[in-house]
Amino acid sequence: MFAAMENWGLITANEGEVLYDAETSSKQHKLSSGIITLHECSHMWFGNLVTMKWWGDVWLKEGFASYSMYIAMDHLEPSWKVMETFVVDVFLEVMDMDEMVGSHALSSPGLDDVYQIFDNFDWLAYYKGVSVLRMLEGILGEGVFKLGVQNYLERFKFSNADMADLWAELSKVSTAGLDIEHIMDTWTLQKGFPVLTVNRTSDVSGSSHILVEQEYFVLRPKETQIDYKESPFRYRWDVPFTFTHGNSGSEHVQIHWMYTDSISLPLTSDSENTWLLGNPNLAGYYRVNYDLENWNRIIDQLQHYHEAFSTVNRAGIISDAFALQRAGLLDTDTALRVTLYLDGEFEYEPWYEAMKGFMYLRNRLYLSPVYGSLQLYVTRLLRNIVDNVGWQEQSSDSLRRQLVRDLVLNAACDFGSTECIRTANQAFLDYRLTSNVEHHIALLVLSIGISSGDVEVWNDLWTQSKDADGDERRTMRLALSHSRVPWVIERYMSWCLNTSIMDPSSSHHFFGEVGRSPVGHGLAMDFIADNWQDIVQVYGHTPPFIRTALDTVQLINSEVELQLLISLRERTPKTSAAYHELVKLTEEVKINVEWKTDYENQVYHFLESDAARAKL
Repeated sequence: MFAAMENWGLITANEGEVLYDAETSSKQHKLSSGIITLHECSHMWFGNLVTMKWWGDVWLKEGFASYSMYIAMDHLEPSWKVMETFVVDVFLEVMDMDEMVGSHALSSPGLDDVYQIFDNFDWLAYYKGVSVLRMLEGILGEGVFKLGVQNYLERFKFSNADMADLWAELSKVSTAGLDIEHIMDTWTLQKGFPVLTVNRTSDVSGSSHILVEQEYFVLRPKETQIDYKESPFRYRWDVPFTFTHGNSGSEHVQIHWMYTDSISLPLTSDSENTWLLGNPNLAGYYRVNYDLENWNRIIDQLQHYHEAFSTVNRAGIISDAFALQRAGLLDTDTALRVTLYLDGEFEYEPWYEAMKGFMYLRNRLYLSPVYGSLQLYVTRLLRNIVDNVGWQEQSSDSLRRQLVRDLVLNAACDFGSTECIRTANQAFLDYRLTSNVEHHIALLVLSIGISSGDVEVWNDLWTQSKDADGDERRTMRLALSHSRVPWVIERYMSWCLNTSIMDPSSSHHFFGEVGRSPVGHGLAMDFIADNWQDIVQVYGHTPPFIRTALDTVQLINSEVELQLLISLRERTPKTSAAYHELVKLTEEVKINVEWKTDYENQVYHFLESDAARAKL
């Protein structure tokens, strides 16, 4: 099921996940194989030396192992700046999961059902676990946090512990006398996280303040009501709120504790007429919204000198804008105006969040007349950074430059850039003659080549994949998912379900890849409907497998396909992992269908605005 397993004394791993070949593997694969290895080594302390008392606290081992792997990698390869990529790969990624109404609490002490335990062993255990630990380290300070963790490991070595034991050790060393259990229970015993809304106000004397109010940030279908009594804390959190402003000359930010629904904080004279930025460097596990005046100041700053915000802060601003828009807490025009500066952006993290937002729009609008304008807008924003990174890898290229190149070239081709697709096709023709393709663009080139090629081209690559190993085989088989020949796609999906041809631990990726594109979506939905019982048999007992295999449902925008998804759920045993995943996916699809109805015209109006058209 997993990439690797931390058996004490014998770490085991899927070969394709951890073997690295300098001749055929990308630097991205070098990073991922290193991260996996460090994660499993970290389990020697977190999970093996000290084991959680019960599966409801599985995040204790996975969260710590995930944090340790990034700290270790940052120490080994500081030029890779993995603590910055962590923000988009882990922190903001898990917020996108945790904001869904179908999320669950990080800690579930009462779990006693095997399916609930399996369901709890998801990315929240890893990603939210590490995110709240990172927040706690920021609250206590690195030295104090490390001392508390060392005491925890020493006290409970060769035995079991729960999170209350960890909180007790950290409370003992807190120099501020903080009740860590009281604070952290609000983050671990209830699902989700808050959004803090920051508004400028004035008191009767004319002094300027900001009013900061928290509320539960959740994406849900309109028919779903939130029962605040289901949470032991009524969906309120102990929030370590921090902020900075445009005239701040200091990196230090003070923590203002929010133990209630709102707090009022005075503004100094130098912060009254400039932008405010909440949660700088994304230290806290929450989103931030502002009054319209402050959003306009942030947008103006981005367009005139975006480096006034750090790379991480720019990513956070973009992520918050798209998420707040989806939740109906920020108007569409303001959210999309945040992206206007991107033709001058050359860093990975902001572009990662921007493309995540743009891909959501693509998945909603690919059959809409609006889509052509969206394609043009996005490809124009990408033009400068694509020209900057180019297609050719240089020996001096850093990992970060390769990450940017991989991201923006894929984005340009995804959004139909004629130049991008032409270049990829030419590279594929060269590959057919020489069997050589630069590994950093191999997946993109092979995917475009397969989507443009015929059955003979597909069969040739399939044959080559049988003799390939590890990362190279995975790349080829992902590319094979991009055929536009209907019967070839149907045959390939059938092969994915045939365990004598491919192992489910890898084939679920190839199966899911078919339906991630607008071209493959309809074919994938038809195949799923016709072969549902076989899919459940092969993938339906392992949550990550079935969810990945069903990636195509992210492109559903109609009531007709929504009802098909509901009918699949009704045909699925309620005790299976597939059923539990379908329950969550159905809620997500309802949200997406409603979003398209509510906001399609608003996206159109932005794309037709003078500001957007000036980018074309």
